[in-house]
Parts: sequence; structure tokens; C-alpha cells
Amino acid sequence: MKKTKFYQLLAVISLAFFTTSCILAIDGVVGKGRIVSENREVQSFTSVELLASAKVEILKGSELKVILSDYENTLEYWDIEVLNNKLTIKTRPFTSLINSRAKVVIEMPEALYSATVAGSGDVEIKDAFDELNKISITGSGNFISDFKPIK
Repeated sequence: MKKTKFYQLLAVISLAFFTTSCILAIDGVVGKGRIVSENREVQSFTSVELLASAKVEILKGSELKVILSDYENTLEYWDIEVLNNKLTIKTRPFTSLINSRAKVVIEMPEALYSATVAGSGDVEIKDAFDELNKISITGSGNFISDFKPIK
């Protein structure tokens, strides 16, 4: 009898947690207002990893720049950080951005060794990075590049 009550209570608590997590996933931050850009200060890196739905453009430049553009009310929910020489672009944990138009433009004077897309984002590599030796896609993302393959 006590076990039955315990299991019933456990089932009710589990159902409450699952229902709450589903409701939180439905809610999200709706992008609205003007699309604005902001410069994100980062240290140098040699790899780029996109873990969110965004468009990323990578090009060679004379100095390191990372510029994020999106609706003004969504910018605070983007995390762009460098760890172990890898620039990671993602949204904050447990954050769902709805109607996001996120675009990240990366200018880098140094070598790019790898680029990864995990999810539905797109990465466009505008210039030839001779050192680029790894491109990885997990999910429905795309890679676009202007450089020619080595023959």
C-alpha cells in the first residue's frame, strides 16, 4: 500500500517536471524591433564552431573582428566566446530564440584550421584559408565557400 502511494506520487512529480520542461521549451524570446550590430571582443582563435541557428561569414582581414547582428532584444542571449583556441557561437543555455535573424561576421588575419556546424546554421567562408583542413557538419547546416579545391 505504501509502495503504491509512493509510485503514484513519483509519477505525479515526474509528470509535473516533464510538463513544465515542455512549456518552457515552447516559450522563447521573440525577435522584434530593429536589427542592430555589436562588436564582440574575443581573443584570437584558429577554429570556429557554430552551435545555433545563425548565418556566419568568415573572411580574412587585417585585424580580428567578430560582429553580431540580430534583433535588438535578442543580442543579450548570444554567447560568443573563445576556449582552447576555438570560437564558439551559441545561445545561452535553455534559451529559445524565435524569429531570430542572427548573423555573425568574422574577420581574422590568422589561420583558420577548422570550422564546425552543429545544428541548422550556415557558415560561408569567403576567402581561401590555406590551413583549413577540417569542415564538419552535424545536422541540417550548410557550408558555402569561394575557394577552389587543391588539385
